[in-house]
Amino acid sequence: MSVKRSRFVSFAAIALMATAVSIMVPSAAQAHPTLTVTATPTTVPASTGFDITVSGTSNGNYTGARIDISASNGTGGTTGTLPSYTTLVACAAGPTCSEVGSVYRLALPNLANGEAFSFTVSLTVDLATLPGDFKATAQFFSSSGTTNGKKIGPPVTVTPPPADLQAFVSGGATGLTSVSYQVRVVNNGPGAADDAQFTLSQTAGASNAVFSSVSASWATCTGAGTNSVTCTANSQLVTGVNYDTNITVSFTLLTIGTYRFAHTVGTTSLDPAPGNNTAAVGCTSVLGALSGCGPVA
Repeated sequence: MSVKRSRFVSFAAIALMATAVSIMVPSAAQAHPTLTVTATPTTVPASTGFDITVSGTSNGNYTGARIDISASNGTGGTTGTLPSYTTLVACAAGPTCSEVGSVYRLALPNLANGEAFSFTVSLTVDLATLPGDFKATAQFFSSSGTTNGKKIGPPVTVTPPPADLQAFVSGGATGLTSVSYQVRVVNNGPGAADDAQFTLSQTAGASNAVFSSVSASWATCTGAGTNSVTCTANSQLVTGVNYDTNITVSFTLLTIGTYRFAHTVGTTSLDPAPGNNTAAVGCTSVLGALSGCGPVA
């Protein structure tokens, strides 16, 4: 073999090897799986939970890979790191989850080439978190630490915590033509109730009954002397306080029949249990005089 021919074979072999290497090594843009990030729900009251789900399809065989979940573009009460205003509750079957510095880290199981995956982390927004917005973010890392960069998901809005207001009748005294009783409103929390209103109305019986006296130190009331009264709270209703309203209902003479009076509290804050917002009093009159009044459903 001539020197010239030998050189040609060597150059051809080198070119073939270079081509093989270029085929075996993926480009940087394809080095790792492309991720999709979702959040459910995307509006989350403080003290309640939400899920972040990261999904994709493996583009190779991975052992010891991980996904870091974090927050970006935070505003208001969510400008810090994701763990600074949330708490890790659970991690769906598959990865092992932990809080590591500014992220929640998912240590992934082995992934095979072409394998579809979907991993969900459940978090709770801390009670003291002020309203704000952030974007759920995920980043895939191989066992050697290489990565394509962060994948930014949808915005998540944190709102004030819910406030469970409850009303019930406390005590009472019945006369011949009037009944006096107290309705207590409490806030079971966890958050404060904004813009609370307390309404009194007659829901059954003749129209000869009126709320003749309504006294509430915590609210300003209008409509006394009629059968419809509205009380507006003077400030937020907080937990651990009894908000009492003393009420007298007066009837004209020759009252006959059954009466019902409803007392309902509401708020512009999220109330998770509106079914306990109303307390009612029922009265029965016989031969023109009240024979009995008390709490009713």
